[in-house]
Amino acid sequence: MPKVTAQYLAEKKKEIVAAAMRVCVAKPAYEITLRDVVRECGISTGGIYNYFSSVDDIFVEILNQAYAEFPYADELIKIFESKRPVAEIVVEAFKHEGRLIDSMYGRYGKFMMELDVILLNDPERGRHMISQSKGNNENNIFLAKLFAFINTSIAEGALNPIVPVPHILFTVIGATEGVRKFATAKEYVKESLMMLGLTETECANAEGLMEILARVLLKMLNAKI
Repeated sequence: MPKVTAQYLAEKKKEIVAAAMRVCVAKPAYEITLRDVVRECGISTGGIYNYFSSVDDIFVEILNQAYAEFPYADELIKIFESKRPVAEIVVEAFKHEGRLIDSMYGRYGKFMMELDVILLNDPERGRHMISQSKGNNENNIFLAKLFAFINTSIAEGALNPIVPVPHILFTVIGATEGVRKFATAKEYVKESLMMLGLTETECANAEGLMEILARVLLKMLNAKI
């Protein structure tokens, strides 16, 4: 029997993931079964277990693929470690997060929103998938680096918050999640944002909205600009 190479295994996994993505276009992720993927990729039910043990494992692979398409953590760390003024660092970090959201949710938004349904209805299953994905760390690194940077800058006198810091951080978490939802359904949401007074340029993408959020944050932090 010919030896199965690592490259062959990797290619087969890619084929299965691509098939699962095609199924996700036609059917909500929370309704997809391993049998659906088997039918789409043409592999036997027994054969698919050589690559994935469950449909959730395939979903984790899709999440990992989504985050791998955007070089994120290294660039974010460089931003926070730069010697630029505090306000510039905050704005650039938020814009970088916005570019990630645009990149990832532009292609995978429907899938990721449908995973939220799994998380709501089967929390244990949803948490397991999130914990196994590389994206779990990618999401957390932005907030962790941001909050550490804010606290350090306050201690150094570069920031002087006008409202309690926990309230500010809560606002950032909620608003960032809202921007992610916007990226998934922006064609339906953009008109409402423009009714608030935002320009079409400001709400054209997540990067623009994250820049607005950064500047609001700097006002609440009473940044020295």
